Amino acid sequence: MTRYAYVNVESREIIEVCDALPTSWKNYSNFNLMDSEGLKLLGWLPIVEPGEPPEIDRFLDRITTRYDIGEDAVYCLYVIEALDPESVADKRQVYMDRLRHQRNYLLQLSDWTVLPDMIEMKGETWKSQWAAYRQQLRDFTSTFDALDLSEFPTFENISWPTPPSA
Repeated sequence: MTRYAYVNVESREIIEVCDALPTSWKNYSNFNLMDSEGLKLLGWLPIVEPGEPPEIDRFLDRITTRYDIGEDAVYCLYVIEALDPESVADKRQVYMDRLRHQRNYLLQLSDWTVLPDMIEMKGETWKSQWAAYRQQLRDFTSTFDALDLSEFPTFENISWPTPPSA
């Protein structure tokens, strides 16, 4: 499915990015059915996607996206930014921030397990298993506190706690 960007034609600035064209826009009905020339006249351009992101060392680099506005399309490009902390303390901070971010993501994925109706349906044993897993995730980052930076594993080689079988 093609994504579209609404571009201010005069300033060449992106105003909005949409995963799909709206069915109506301003005073246009069936907006999503307009042809590409009509959309272009109104400032809506298709986004040309870059494909799969390149492989990077997630500890040292970060991928962001940038949009370049062409005549007939908006081009989405990957930008690799080097994270270049200068001191060991800065490197540790970057690593721990990324570790906490992933931990928080895993916690968020299991938030549904603390809903009262799920606990009622699945039972106390199930609740205890998921509570233990979530506590392991919360405690996980502290296992890195005593390690020297040179002992930190790469992000791809971190052994995260395993969630219980649902």
